[in-house]
Amino acid sequence: MIFLQTVFGLAILIAGGDFFVRGTVGAAERIGISPLIIGLTFVAFATSLPELATSIQAAQVQAAGIVFGNIVGSNICNLLLVLGISAMLAPISCTHRCLMRDGTLVFGTAVILVLVAFSGGLTRTIGLALMAGLAAYLVLALRTGQTEPAASCSTDSSEQPKPAGPFMSSWRIGIFIVIGLALIAVGSKFFVQGAISIAADLGVAQSVIGITIVALGTSLPELVTSVIAALRGHSDLALGNVLGSNIYNVLGIGGMTGIIAPIDIPIEIATFDIPVMIVTTAVALWFAVTGLRISRGEGGLLLSGYGAYMLFVWP
Repeated sequence: MIFLQTVFGLAILIAGGDFFVRGTVGAAERIGISPLIIGLTFVAFATSLPELATSIQAAQVQAAGIVFGNIVGSNICNLLLVLGISAMLAPISCTHRCLMRDGTLVFGTAVILVLVAFSGGLTRTIGLALMAGLAAYLVLALRTGQTEPAASCSTDSSEQPKPAGPFMSSWRIGIFIVIGLALIAVGSKFFVQGAISIAADLGVAQSVIGITIVALGTSLPELVTSVIAALRGHSDLALGNVLGSNIYNVLGIGGMTGIIAPIDIPIEIATFDIPVMIVTTAVALWFAVTGLRISRGEGGLLLSGYGAYMLFVWP
């Protein structure tokens, strides 16, 4: 019963994320924002909504292991599993400009999380600072996208996906966004309750459940989005999706969680999983920098790294 509740909650989360993605992308297209910025901001934010809803729900019941296991585990999953599979389907290309801006910020947010872990936990003050950092990033991304369209994670801006057919109507956009938010709110509650119950029944620490089951479950939108992009010949967009999502996970999810329900970072996550996240970030970015692409072989190494990590953390 608990397992079914967890799966049910995850299914609702994913469905809600899909509705919200379609609604926000439709709104962005009507406004006239470029496909690059849609992917780096709106889609990255929308695919991170399951993580956001899950972390806030868990923080309200003081399930710190679920909160930070979700944030850190999702970032590791994005870098190793999502990029790994995407690169194996089709090598991922990127530009130096993209890596300098977004890649540097991804690495910087990982380091910030270490400082937060050893400075008294996630307080409201830190939460506000993280949200301010996210706002600054969004402004920078939007301005860069308007003035320097070549600053994408793609080697050819002509390969960016274009809106298919007429724009979505305003009323339909509103319905999609409202339904998406409602499903995400309901799904996150079922999913978190199920995950906590599973941890209790198996005698496994909440942080382990957060790092593995919860992180993998809430990362499914990023995985699906990136795999579809790769299959359609746009695997380069996977890097932008992952970088944007990882930035949101730390600045947005961490910031909102700290503001709504301040909470400490579990010592086991601070001393092991966050350093692993920093190392995996450095490795993935190194692969991207060398030759400005992630090859199929490097994708295989990333995927193997995720398998090894899962085997190590699961008791």
